[in-house]
Amino acid sequence: MRQPDIEIYLKDADQQAIAAWLSEAIGPCSEWRQQGQTFKCRAGEVPVTWLPKAVGKWHSLYLESDATPWSDDLACARAAFAALGVQVRCAPVAGARKKRWKKRIAGSKSTPRVSRKSSGAPIDLPSQLGNGTGVTVFQATSRL
Repeated sequence: MRQPDIEIYLKDADQQAIAAWLSEAIGPCSEWRQQGQTFKCRAGEVPVTWLPKAVGKWHSLYLESDATPWSDDLACARAAFAALGVQVRCAPVAGARKKRWKKRIAGSKSTPRVSRKSSGAPIDLPSQLGNGTGVTVFQATSRL
């Protein structure tokens, strides 16, 4: 099921690199307009909000439409990681924001694992997700 919007968090990402990636993936980006601490533009017909350092060193990228190439946050996060080579966090499935879970996509050379603080039992991700993209699930802090 397609999400109505996309929100991912990128660590140490450059705003202009984000605009270039969105231009390629969705459509031409308009100029960024600053509104307080946020920046807004349009990628094709998709409204985009960029909040630098939304959580520590993590920048928020919010695509306010279901008319993106990605069906959910995770698909967008994987595409962002592949294109930009920076760490990316997102909710793992639709509705997960309410459950306060997130995924982190990183270029770790170690075996990706799922860590659930409540159970303390890591799960090997390649068997869970069918790939070795470096996705890790953490229980979200109250800051996100």
